[in-house]
Amino acid sequence: MIEHRRVPLSQMESRLLELFLSHEGEVLTRDAIANALWKGHVNPKGIAKLVSRLRQKLGPAGDLVQGRRQGGYVYRRVTDI
Repeated sequence: MIEHRRVPLSQMESRLLELFLSHEGEVLTRDAIANALWKGHVNPKGIAKLVSRLRQKLGPAGDLVQGRRQGGYVYRRVTDI
């Protein structure tokens, strides 16, 4: 539920969100995401597209998923100031 409305997520988007929630504050590398969701290697662009779709569906809450220059992503409920 986002802003009191149900947001439909694909199975992979839902699994990615669960992964972020269970590793809050930790940097998840692309390899870690690929292993958790696909049990192996996947094109990094595929991961970026999945993250992008999830962020878009989450609306403003999507900003809590942040990309890292070193590679990977991190989810934080509160953004750093």
